[in-house]
Amino acid sequence: EVIKSCLSIFGDIYYENANKKFKHMFLDDDDEIVDLIGFLQMHQVSEVASVQLSSKNEVLAAFEKLDLKKVLHLRKDKKMLRDFFQYTYKDVDELTIEYSYHEFDINYDGILGSYFNSVLTIIRFLSESEFERVDKHNNTENNKIYREILFSQFTPHEMMMIYYYIKYLPSNQWLLEELKTYNLFYPRLNQTLFLFWSADENNIQELSK
Repeated sequence: EVIKSCLSIFGDIYYENANKKFKHMFLDDDDEIVDLIGFLQMHQVSEVASVQLSSKNEVLAAFEKLDLKKVLHLRKDKKMLRDFFQYTYKDVDELTIEYSYHEFDINYDGILGSYFNSVLTIIRFLSESEFERVDKHNNTENNKIYREILFSQFTPHEMMMIYYYIKYLPSNQWLLEELKTYNLFYPRLNQTLFLFWSADENNIQELSK
């Protein structure tokens, strides 16, 4: 449950950062913002109901506070909302993901740090063991059972959390290749749990080769 909650929090942090970056692109386009607020008022969105469209300050303040995710159901009729959906959920910016994971790590390392350290210690132990050294030298897979035993302990949520931890913390780059050993880890990542579909799908396909 802790891991599931942390995945959700990480996704929320990403959304907040993507939301801010997207809105920042429109701050010099008053007409677009006024048009959006007016459109939302026509659809009786309570958060903007009292905004005076003639007041630039009110419009900009409402736009800054607006949770665009809550009005995505209206995107069929409004280009800015379609653009937001594309920017935030389809054409995912990995720099925003990395920045968001860094923010997440700073705030939640006290909760997950010892867990990750345990996982990394076991992976390092296996990698340096005589059994895996023999397999690497002979290009065989006679000893992959030890990795299978380790990975079998992880729930799908844990595997996704470990993947994000390894992928988006630069100090863990060596583990991206390490987890390709025997090709057991990446193919098991659960697509239904991807937080950033386009990026996750592409990256995991590459790592699974």
